[in-house]
Amino acid sequence: MNKGKIIVAGIGPGSEADITPAVLAAIQSSDVIIGYKYYFRFITHLLREGTECIDTGMKREQARAEQAFAYANEEYYKTNRQIKANCPFIRLI
Repeated sequence: MNKGKIIVAGIGPGSEADITPAVLAAIQSSDVIIGYKYYFRFITHLLREGTECIDTGMKREQARAEQAFAYANEEYYKTNRQIKANCPFIRLI
């Protein structure tokens, strides 16, 4: 069984111009993005069709990380990301 990949990335302070090319590529290649729903508004238009966005609520970093590992261990998902703004530990799942 192939395991998924978890990428940790930041989307910057809110402007699309602040999203680095590496993070943009990660967003566009994700099967699942886990994060706080407020931040999805900044990237929804960048997602490919069928990408699943999962809201874990605010201040739920541990829950997001646990969910990322759970999805990464499922054969169905190839690439998982978790997002959070203004933080280098933003995870794109």
